[in-house]
Amino acid sequence: MKKSLSADLPSTSATILALEASASQLSIALMRDGHLLATRQHLAAHGHAVGIVPLTIETLHEAGETFDAITHVAAGCGPGSFTGIRVTLAAAKGFCMAHQAVGVGISGLQALAGAASDAEPHATSACLTSACLTLADTRRGTLYAQIFDGDAQPLGDIFESSVANVPRLIDGDLSASGLTISGLRIVGAERAAVADALNTAGVSTTLPPVEDMPTASMIAQLAAAQIKRSEITPLEPLYLADPRLGPQKKSG
Repeated sequence: MKKSLSADLPSTSATILALEASASQLSIALMRDGHLLATRQHLAAHGHAVGIVPLTIETLHEAGETFDAITHVAAGCGPGSFTGIRVTLAAAKGFCMAHQAVGVGISGLQALAGAASDAEPHATSACLTSACLTLADTRRGTLYAQIFDGDAQPLGDIFESSVANVPRLIDGDLSASGLTISGLRIVGAERAAVADALNTAGVSTTLPPVEDMPTASMIAQLAAAQIKRSEITPLEPLYLADPRLGPQKKSG
């Protein structure tokens, strides 16, 4: 019997295959009903195209499942490595077509914010409404950054900045949000350096116990929340800059 293509499946029926390769890490996760069944990670800046299918098969094998069990395929859409994002989305769309699953696109920055909220659930309470700054490496000597509230909802657009300029650029988003600057949570790439810059600028920070790069398990967790709310975002890339191409080949 073929699976329904409806995005309105109840959360108890969702088996999510999650893929993430926007940074220097390829990771795969399988989640059912909010419970992580298996995960695999391979730390490497390149080579994701070669490894993504074998690593997916290994993850399914560890969980004792097959592709037929998958109802949703969630993919990290960036921002980050152009090639990594392209490979992830191509694989996700291929799996969806082959196995009649529903695609779910997830921002890696929002996935990091969600992981921070899960690691420190008190940050969403009425007595503490500190914001979360998430960071990703552009591989151009700068960072992609975005501010989120305690529920991992964006308070401003993604912006690009050097470490030194972050304190100046986040001021407007924080002031407009009404959230306290005290205890600003920071997750993602170069977070220690960004925290030092903010502390120097008079902003107190905390570093939640979250990995520096988005992972497939983070992607799966956020996808599960979207599926439960029936508010699924499509598999579309978050390309914020043109791809970096190599030198033009000489003719002849």
